Amino acid sequence: MPVTVPVAVLSTTDPVLRDTAAFNVLVAGPGTAVLRQDLDRASRTLRRTISDITGVVDDVVVPLEHACWGCAIREDSLPTLGRMAGSGRWERILFALPVAADCMPITAALAHPVVAGEHGLRLASAASVVELPTLRRDLFDDDPLAVRDLALSDDDGRCFGEAVAGQLRHAGLVLTVGADEVGHALVEHVRGATTTRLDLYEAGLEHLFPTVRTRPRITARPDLQGLSDQVWTLELVSTRPLHPERLLAGIEGMALPDVIGRGRFHLASRPHTLCEWDGVGGQLSIAAAGRWPGGGRSTRLVFTGVGDPEVRAALLQAFSACVCTDHEMSTGAVRPWIDDDGFDPWLGTRHQAA
Repeated sequence: MPVTVPVAVLSTTDPVLRDTAAFNVLVAGPGTAVLRQDLDRASRTLRRTISDITGVVDDVVVPLEHACWGCAIREDSLPTLGRMAGSGRWERILFALPVAADCMPITAALAHPVVAGEHGLRLASAASVVELPTLRRDLFDDDPLAVRDLALSDDDGRCFGEAVAGQLRHAGLVLTVGADEVGHALVEHVRGATTTRLDLYEAGLEHLFPTVRTRPRITARPDLQGLSDQVWTLELVSTRPLHPERLLAGIEGMALPDVIGRGRFHLASRPHTLCEWDGVGGQLSIAAAGRWPGGGRSTRLVFTGVGDPEVRAALLQAFSACVCTDHEMSTGAVRPWIDDDGFDPWLGTRHQAA
């Protein structure tokens, strides 16, 4: 079997946290390299820095055909990681992503046996770093990334909280800094059930680069209800489709301050389209995620918020009002809409989505 070099992927929304985590990895043991990348949309360039325990090994600015995260991965990230692996100089690589970058595109590539194998790489872990005392503010921040000059492309319409939430959801290892009851509870509510949370300064190479012999045991996630009486999660599920007119009319009642929501939904006017919901505060992204796979269609939306418990009741009421009724289901009133259902701006025209 060919020898491959393990790569741990690190995502953050704070350059200081990124550099702190990278430094901790470098001093944890010999044989580690750090690849750090930063995108500049204005100049359409990428700055690539490679360092190890001896200092900076490489620091160059690379022009990109398009200043976007996908192009950066294709044009520079994978080739550079491959050259680093092929050099024989390092045993492991930490890839510190551009600030606010989603780890999914690069982790998908590194987890693909053919793509990763061509470059002599394998995915070791995907980690995210968050600061607990500021997490409540950061997670529900609906300011566009472009306002903070953190957008990774001209069409990167994400808000800051969306970037934070995405990194928490996609990380297998969540590293936290500081102490805060609400921040700690939010991490536990948002991160995956089978993932691991550690204090940044307790994490070692065995956590970022686990092997069969050193793989840490996954501890059960604590009881969410006992973490904080201020943080809550509400799961809304229905096997019935949602009525497009009522959903459009009530959508503002489901995009609320201090609430994030994510999931899938089944729209009565688009029976074949799997619809995706991703909201932070007053910012809501709705998109088509392909066609429904075989089996039943259903809606599952998960909301996490802080504070007023009446918000949960309001969300449940707004959602229930959108679900098609027994009468609509039994009389065949649920059918493809002849007229515009109002969701073309998000989901495309219905003849294209069908």
